[in-house]
Order: sequence, then C-alpha cells, then structure tokens
Amino acid sequence: MEWIFFALAAGVLLYLLPDWAATKRGRAEPVELSAREQERISQILAAGHQLAAIKALRAAVPQLGLRAAKEVIDQWPPAGEHLIIDPSQRATSVLSPTARSEIELLLANGQRVKAIKRLRDHTGLNLLEAKERIDRWSSHTD
Repeated sequence: MEWIFFALAAGVLLYLLPDWAATKRGRAEPVELSAREQERISQILAAGHQLAAIKALRAAVPQLGLRAAKEVIDQWPPAGEHLIIDPSQRATSVLSPTARSEIELLLANGQRVKAIKRLRDHTGLNLLEAKERIDRWSSHTD
C-alpha cells in the first residue's frame, strides 16, 4: 500500500517540478521566432519528424521546456503566421501577433469576456486559465 502513495507522490512531483523550476528562474521574456527558424521547423514537421522539430524549437528557444516545446509543435501555425512564445507561460498560451492584436483591441474596448473567448479559441486554454491570463494581461496594460 505504501508503494502506491510513493508512486503517486513521485508522479505529482515529476509533473509539477518543471513549472516550479521555471518560476524559480524568474520570468522569461516572450520570444518571437524568426521567419527563417519558423520555416525550418515547418519543413521538419512537413517531413513528418516531430521529435526533430521539437529539438529544433528548443535550440531556437533554449528556455523552453520539453513539454512546452511539444505543446507548441502540436499547435504549429500555418505558414506565414509568426509565433511569439512566452516560456514563462504554458505553451498552449502561444499566440500569433495577429491573435495578440485582436485580443488587445478587445481589451482596449472593454470587452473582457470576448477577449477571454478569443484567447480560448486561439490557444485551447480552459476557461479558468484563459480568465487568469486575461486578468494578468489587463493588469499589465493598465
């Protein structure tokens, strides 16, 4: 019976440790991938090499964790849309500049609920995560 408790505790620690380590290192600044880097990773993905694409992304954004890099690759945008990656956030919160501008416009017009919905549409975040992200975003723009 004790081994179940230890296995469960170890699993929780392994799940939470990367996020805790990221917060201990401090807040990383968002990184915009260059068109060249993005095209290279797109070509790797088109060839069907997901692991190589994750590796290339982590080489381009070294502060990005393995799980976060995988989530970014899973949501890789269509060609021509540049990525801005915020390593201090979950990777699912990656937004293109177009989506970021759209959400900022909604916030500027006082349409917080629509901004939350738009963020969820673009990232796949759950309602609570999107609300918290918009709350932080609003506090930085005030």
